[in-house]
Amino acid sequence: ATPADITTAINGIEIGGRNLLRNSLVVTDRTYPSSGYVDMLNRVSTIPLIEDEYVLSFEAKSTISGDRINCYFYNPNTTTRGESSLGGITTYVDGNISLVITNEWKKYWIKYTQSDTTTVKYVIVGRLFAGAGSGTVSIRNVQLEAGNKATDWTPAPEDVQAEIDNAAAIAADAQAK
Repeated sequence: ATPADITTAINGIEIGGRNLLRNSLVVTDRTYPSSGYVDMLNRVSTIPLIEDEYVLSFEAKSTISGDRINCYFYNPNTTTRGESSLGGITTYVDGNISLVITNEWKKYWIKYTQSDTTTVKYVIVGRLFAGAGSGTVSIRNVQLEAGNKATDWTPAPEDVQAEIDNAAAIAADAQAK
């Protein structure tokens, strides 16, 4: 690669850094159902998603290596493409992409491209379909952010504000007694 190619590649990286999902630090462990499916995490974005690119990242593991989970970026169904850290590609409008996870904590990401929208969107991380695995799946540090580069997990600003408001209410209640 030439220096110009490297510069172009570096300039093409878009980093968001603001988590757009509330309550996404720890998700309860789940087992695969005997029929149908169960979702590990189902959230709506905290703000309208008006950018072209978003990256969803999370850490996951199962008690059995090779179990499969599905993730979605939908409603509205404006997703045009998704690419996972495992090399999977999707063009489903709901962003459905499957990942095979290991029995050790590992960070996974999915870069999503979408057509124009001015609304919030829904995200599912870890849809477990009957027959897609047999272990117990754990997911943590889920983050959705604008751009195409996954960053380290941070709480959504709305989560931080909720903690501040809660602490203020507790202090006011204690002072009133």
